Amino acid sequence: MVMRIALSFVIFVAMLGVARGVAHGQAVLEADPAAALPGSPVAVAAEPSPVEWGLGVRIRNVRIPQGMVELFVDRASGSGSDLGLGVELVRRKSDFELQLSFEYESLSIDKGIWIEKGKPIPANEADFVEFDGFGWFTLEATALLHTPLTKILALRYGAGLGLGVLLGEVTHVDRGCTSSNPESCTEETNGGQKLAYDLPPVMPVINAVFGVQLRPIEKMTINVEGGIRTLPFFGVSGTYFF
Repeated sequence: MVMRIALSFVIFVAMLGVARGVAHGQAVLEADPAAALPGSPVAVAAEPSPVEWGLGVRIRNVRIPQGMVELFVDRASGSGSDLGLGVELVRRKSDFELQLSFEYESLSIDKGIWIEKGKPIPANEADFVEFDGFGWFTLEATALLHTPLTKILALRYGAGLGLGVLLGEVTHVDRGCTSSNPESCTEETNGGQKLAYDLPPVMPVINAVFGVQLRPIEKMTINVEGGIRTLPFFGVSGTYFF
């Protein structure tokens, strides 16, 4: 009797195992009929994302905060706000973009009295500073990552490096002052001669970018972003991928 019960239990377990195996196989076959073929892999690896190339344009508002300038001088005449225009060559693979960009920006601050650091007035002369066609042409490489939030919206962030070629000049006229008030600096000295500051021809461009990317259609992106390009900026850009 005990042997019959044990044998019946073994047969029942075996039949249960076979039934579960058949059910599992049926589920795999329904999910992927090719999986039933001899030698077929259980799972098919996803195809790698293709590399896409795009061309874009951008417009940016570049700021020169007075507080930033006054890290290097005791007094500046104000702050600056100018527009920059650029073009971009973009390589995209999945959510990663590598961007090569060319951009021009006018950089200016309203003319006025500047006081050099460590040279207080009226004991020292002040500089009446004027920006004359001053700006830069930049070439940059920037790496950007994207974190999708929805099907068409993603966070956008990255960093890069580049070079900026300076154009135009920044000039000054020496002025004597009668008090510690900059408005008293009205007397031109040195014959009123206008002198240009000795600026380097090339400056480094250091990028840190954060913003959002919209993908209204598969081959087009619109970016709204801000950050630092040696100077603070905020802007928009659009890219079409081929």
